[in-house]
Amino acid sequence: MSGKFYYLSKYIVLSFLFSILLLSGCGEKLSSNELFTDDVYKNLVEINYWLGDTKLVIDKEEDMKEIYKNLSSLKLKNVPSFESQKVGHLHIDLVTVDKTISIGLLSGEITTNGERYSTNKDIVDLIRNIALKYEEQ
Repeated sequence: MSGKFYYLSKYIVLSFLFSILLLSGCGEKLSSNELFTDDVYKNLVEINYWLGDTKLVIDKEEDMKEIYKNLSSLKLKNVPSFESQKVGHLHIDLVTVDKTISIGLLSGEITTNGERYSTNKDIVDLIRNIALKYEEQ
């Protein structure tokens, strides 16, 4: 009987350790530089900020640079798929010469390419303030 208990306890401990290792891989850190590369910035034509159904086109170099600098400064961490998704994302599109990259941004979270990431800082207000200058144009 003690032999069965020994193997059962080993199985439980190993299963627990494996589960911890598996779950810690879900939170893999990603540098935003892997998403927001220099190549994307070099090919950036405009940034579209969606204010409801209204598209504000940000096309001034200094404003695009400021937004992109803030996006590329983020430290990102994958959000496990079992965590509930937040609602109310600010929606922007990075429009390049050959593609459009859609981004949802919340305080503490970013979504792009079907992936969710937690962020180390909040840049929502900064981007909103830049974009709202284009509302009057």
